[in-house]
Amino acid sequence: MKILLNYFYQLPLRSIVQCFLMLSLLFICIRHRFGHCRWLRRGIWITLCIWFSGTLWITMLSRTPGTAYLPELIPFHSYRKLLATGNAEIFRTNFMNVALFYPAGLLSASLFPEEWPRGRKLTSVVIVFALFSCVVECVQFCFSLGEPEVDDLIHNTLGAAVGTLPILFQDSLLKPPRS
Repeated sequence: MKILLNYFYQLPLRSIVQCFLMLSLLFICIRHRFGHCRWLRRGIWITLCIWFSGTLWITMLSRTPGTAYLPELIPFHSYRKLLATGNAEIFRTNFMNVALFYPAGLLSASLFPEEWPRGRKLTSVVIVFALFSCVVECVQFCFSLGEPEVDDLIHNTLGAAVGTLPILFQDSLLKPPRS
């Protein structure tokens, strides 16, 4: 599992974006075609549970306690560090925090009732995954499992919010073009 995650982490960012776009479109098409089937909803729940488990493993369970870091509470401090040092790894880490939560937004937004307005779906996803990310950062701080940063919370929440967009605009994506 760790080898697969390292491989994914090393991919060019453009390839990761393309992969997420293709998988999102495939997911929307499957949802459009089989949205009325009970098995699809169950499958989405199972996939979301697998995502939760994998995320907990990546962010906490696979780590051994190390140096106790003070939490970095200044928003966007990593970008200031990026500009000061030119270390592109900082940008990759931020991007991967967005990518980590993208599937959560995509999956969870698809579980909400269709009659909910877009804003309610987006707000619900943002609140749930901001809280989840906050819990992860707090646990990392309490047990010295990494560097707790408010930037991680921001990027994780952004990833979940961006993940909802294909669901919010699926009707527009699936409409045939006007002639």
